[in-house]
Amino acid sequence: MQVLKLAILGVLSFVVIRFAPVWYRTSEFNSYVQQQASGIHSKGALKQVILKKAEKNNIPVTERNINFTTNDSVLQVNVEYQVPLDLYFYQKELSFHAAGSGLFPEN
Repeated sequence: MQVLKLAILGVLSFVVIRFAPVWYRTSEFNSYVQQQASGIHSKGALKQVILKKAEKNNIPVTERNINFTTNDSVLQVNVEYQVPLDLYFYQKELSFHAAGSGLFPEN
């Protein structure tokens, strides 16, 4: 019985160790998107900084994952992306969503 408990603890520890870096990178990226959306007022510039941060954090985001909407003078950015989680014996694509909004200058 004790061997089974140790085996379960080992498997759970392994999963947490493999998941923690993915969670940290995506959490940091999501915060970055929120922060930049409130400070950058250009769709093109915002898209570029998001792509650079995704590349730096090894997050597979492309231009097609980034969507902009404007409502009155508010610019909202939504980033939908998947990050692979490799547990050696099981592979899974985890879906994430990052969003932010800020004032968009009137033309």
